[in-house]
Amino acid sequence: VERRALFLDDRDEGTYLDRLGRVLPDEGVRCLAWALMENHVHLVVLSGDRPISHAMHRIGTAYARHFNERYGHEGYVFQGRFGSRRAEDDADLRNLVRYVHRNPLAAGRVATLDELEHDRWCGYGAASGRLVAEPFHDVAALLLLFGEPASVARSALRDAMQDEPDGVVR
Repeated sequence: VERRALFLDDRDEGTYLDRLGRVLPDEGVRCLAWALMENHVHLVVLSGDRPISHAMHRIGTAYARHFNERYGHEGYVFQGRFGSRRAEDDADLRNLVRYVHRNPLAAGRVATLDELEHDRWCGYGAASGRLVAEPFHDVAALLLLFGEPASVARSALRDAMQDEPDGVVR
């Protein structure tokens, strides 16, 4: 709400990741890419049989409850419904993955791709093989978008991350 911070410290971010780890597998949702930003979250997911709105409602409600209880806040934490769109094809999906993973870099939270590989609040570190993946992060499915075997896919992903995104993510 009002572009205020959603995550005030590491505990808040950890709580959100824990919720993703509980809800996404339960809802049959596979997460290919993610980034927690100061006042919003980016997820690239493959939805299951249920509408993605069901999972997002569960995640948002639980996190809002945590935030309100922890900080003595009342009312909404998230402004409006989450935004979503379907990827048009694999190239578009790769572009979305790149956009989401580069978001901390574009926002200035990290200065280099090397720093991004060690950022605990973005899935790129696990995708690049530098960090352990969160339980909800389907790194194997992500890497398949970039090739086989995993070493080739990681190299292709790193190459794609070098390029500045065009800023247009429909």
